[in-house]
Amino acid sequence: MSVFQYIGLTVFGLLAASNFRRLLNGRSAQGAAAAWLILSCVGAAVMLAPDATTGVARALGIRRGADLLLYTSILTGLVVTFLVYARMRATDRQITLIVRELAIENARRPDGHESGVTEPDDGLGSEVDFFDQGSPPAVDSGMEYGS
Repeated sequence: MSVFQYIGLTVFGLLAASNFRRLLNGRSAQGAAAAWLILSCVGAAVMLAPDATTGVARALGIRRGADLLLYTSILTGLVVTFLVYARMRATDRQITLIVRELAIENARRPDGHESGVTEPDDGLGSEVDFFDQGSPPAVDSGMEYGS
């Protein structure tokens, strides 16, 4: 065995042990921990018998095992990137909905009072009609029509 194989087996062994412990303790999702455990074991197996990937690759119509590992890594990277993007979009959407709800809940009227608070009527006619803000000012565009 080469030095690289010793290092790789150590890394995959530590990953497998960590994921097995997470699986038993329930500290992470069962499916994710199981998938990482399987991936760690497959990585260790490939480290022990690198020629086995050539046989699998040839069965799939690929000439070399190294090419199979490269293609698999690229496809896995694309899938993981898509899943992370989809989760980020869902999180952004949830944050937007929460912030929108909080903004509506805590909205203030133009006179500075909270929208849900009503002031007692003192009979002096100091009521402000919230919706009657007057007509907007006329805009002079400087252009005459029909010229």
